[in-house]
Amino acid sequence: MRNDAKQFTLEHYRQLFIDPSLLTPLLTTLWTSAAVGVACVLIAAPMSWLVARTDLPGKRLLRTLILASFVTPPFLGAFAWVLLGGPNAGLVNQWYYALFGLKPFEAQPLINIFPPAAWCS
Repeated sequence: MRNDAKQFTLEHYRQLFIDPSLLTPLLTTLWTSAAVGVACVLIAAPMSWLVARTDLPGKRLLRTLILASFVTPPFLGAFAWVLLGGPNAGLVNQWYYALFGLKPFEAQPLINIFPPAAWCS
């Protein structure tokens, strides 16, 4: 990074750690990254062992789906999560509301993929 005088500086990184308004997003990012890493190890390692070392039914389909996850744009994945876990219109929450006779926008959703407003401030 360079400052206005075109000199190399790490001031932007220092600002990240001392500015309270940047500390919450930093900690959220670190926590999310760590949780995703652990979840990937817990799910992907056994799955890869099953595909590589056993006679798993549907192995070819599983390999195709894994390959598809690498070529599918992240936007489509994010859109799919909104369709599944949106607090009022997501399919999972719609089924939940219908099962228990609840009304969207009035009852708490079963799944809310969006962060609380406190995280965004």
